[in-house]
Amino acid sequence: MNTNVVSDEHLANGTLKIPDSSIIPHLLLFLVQILALASPPYRGLRIGFIFIITILAVYCNLHRHFTNNFDLAQPASLAWSFYLPTIAKLCVSEGKNTESRFWRIDRQPAEAVGYAAFGAKKTWWALVLMFNQRGIRWSHQVKNIPQQPIDWAPSFGSFDNLRRIRLFWGSFWHQQLRYLFTSYSNAIANFMHIPRGSNRSSYTTLYIAFFISGTFHALGLLYLPRPANIGDWECCSGLFKFFILQAVAITFEDFMIWCGRHVIGSRLQRFARPLGYVWVFFFMWWSLQLVGDSVLKLRIGEGAFSPFPLMRPFVRAYISIPPV
Repeated sequence: MNTNVVSDEHLANGTLKIPDSSIIPHLLLFLVQILALASPPYRGLRIGFIFIITILAVYCNLHRHFTNNFDLAQPASLAWSFYLPTIAKLCVSEGKNTESRFWRIDRQPAEAVGYAAFGAKKTWWALVLMFNQRGIRWSHQVKNIPQQPIDWAPSFGSFDNLRRIRLFWGSFWHQQLRYLFTSYSNAIANFMHIPRGSNRSSYTTLYIAFFISGTFHALGLLYLPRPANIGDWECCSGLFKFFILQAVAITFEDFMIWCGRHVIGSRLQRFARPLGYVWVFFFMWWSLQLVGDSVLKLRIGEGAFSPFPLMRPFVRAYISIPPV
């Protein structure tokens, strides 16, 4: 009797969930964004495109599992990091449309104003604007990138930034998404009439940014192949909690820095940097378990990139992995 139960669980965990949707809406979501950016700068038309992108995005998030091919599913799982910034770019800001706000720094300001709608130049401009997430060598280039990069700036910052959680996220992974988070968090803070430059504004935008990041990173996992016995919340909750914890950690970190400056003073300043490295290392070591739990449940990384995996004996000896 017990043997049969184990066998059923074994089969469920080794059997992938059956795809129940089509890839076509996911492809259309990318195509519509390019068309929107390459379209004539008419306000009504742009509002229409924003509506279509939003509807497609909602539909894709509700009908996300279209394949059990990981390589094919992964771009769709990251689609949010493109359509959210595209929507922000399509919105009129300070009375200026998209073409007036975004240009390459080695071109004339508002270069796209003179481009023909859907023409080759404007379509290329739209493609680069959409896929250059950090805005390198564009008018909206994000922070922590050299002002005049000779070549493509590194995606990750200096190891010197590993002494604080805030610096880590600002110069590492979230650098890719800084425009996205800044656009939405500032818009929400402005809507709430929170004065810029205040602590209230700083922490409001901080938590909004990590909430958006956690929500969409977690939703992205639901696009990927996973065992049939793993539910949606079990699949993605760890990743969501991980990102929310980062905001909490930054708040705690800022408080401790404030205490160090106003209570302890300069007596322990020489220990601040090494303590920072230790703090970041152990916090990441602890919090990344939430991500690892989700990754293991999805059985991501089962395949070996090398014929002689060096870490496999260590993983098998010290990490509990559910049987296939």
